[in-house]
Amino acid sequence: MADLVLGSMYSQIIIGETGIGLKGVVSNLGFLIQNVPGAMKKAEYYLLKTIAEAKRIGSDFMVSQACLDLGLAYKAKNKNDKALKFLADAKDGYQRMGADINIKRVEKILETIS
Repeated sequence: MADLVLGSMYSQIIIGETGIGLKGVVSNLGFLIQNVPGAMKKAEYYLLKTIAEAKRIGSDFMVSQACLDLGLAYKAKNKNDKALKFLADAKDGYQRMGADINIKRVEKILETIS
């Protein structure tokens, strides 16, 4: 679970959805300077680790969430082939769970990738 949280955090840094305002950026400037340049590698590391472990224990939710976060990170980096693969995997997992809201979210994201 900690790997999913860390991977999601790095993914949010990549896509620019940290949810922190200017004050938060200033307060965390040292962390951001140190971690933004390597955020993609760290996101990949933690999210791929999460996917492998979640598959091992049979957690469709964790697999799907990690795939969604990794797909969004790849999309932000214009790595559309990888983004499509992980977003499709996320959608498949959400479909197995019947998570309609998540399915619609992924479908909207997939529509934006050319």
